[in-house]
Amino acid sequence: MTALGDPPAPPTDLPADLGVAYERLRAVVADLEAVLVAFSGGADSALLAWVAHDVLGPARATAVTAVSPSLAGEEHADCRALAAEWG
Repeated sequence: MTALGDPPAPPTDLPADLGVAYERLRAVVADLEAVLVAFSGGADSALLAWVAHDVLGPARATAVTAVSPSLAGEEHADCRALAAEWG
């Protein structure tokens, strides 16, 4: 089992098109100087935030979460915990 925030190793049995899409995402991110990810805590933004952090490192990838009445307190805590875990 992995620690909170550590994604599992990419599966080796991904459908070919999904594996290609994942590698394309990593390549697109790698071509960027730096990124700011709007991190809602959902699956999509979490994946992008993780890939950016993994590819670019914490000095070049930042995730931000807007706090408003529409963001549940628990979701805010989850976003904060993941961001802290990932550095």
